[in-house]
Amino acid sequence: MILIYPLKFQKSQTILDYDYGSYKGYIAENFAVQEFQGVEEKTLYYWRERTAEVEFVCEFDGNVVPIEIKSGWVTQAKSLKVFAEKYKPPYRIIMSGKPFRIDYEHKIQFLPLYLAGKIPLE
Repeated sequence: MILIYPLKFQKSQTILDYDYGSYKGYIAENFAVQEFQGVEEKTLYYWRERTAEVEFVCEFDGNVVPIEIKSGWVTQAKSLKVFAEKYKPPYRIIMSGKPFRIDYEHKIQFLPLYLAGKIPLE
């Protein structure tokens, strides 16, 4: 909310047209956390090993699930792959601006950011 506050007096088109640059990722991650916590307080963890990092690691029904947040359209998640190879989660989640899709072969759920409050999907 702090990043958006200075823009609250701007016209809506100005906000939509603005290039947020490197802040887009922070805004997307912040939005996801607010949605995660707004529905039900979840304990969120962060995972990092060498150069690999996963924004959120959560427990759902006794399973550890990594969640990667992407602010743009590129949804390659190399760190998620590193995590999956090491810990073998039942599935992985990538949240972005892309539409809903499930890759059953690689056990990846591609979810639009607006579904963050609905995780885990039933």
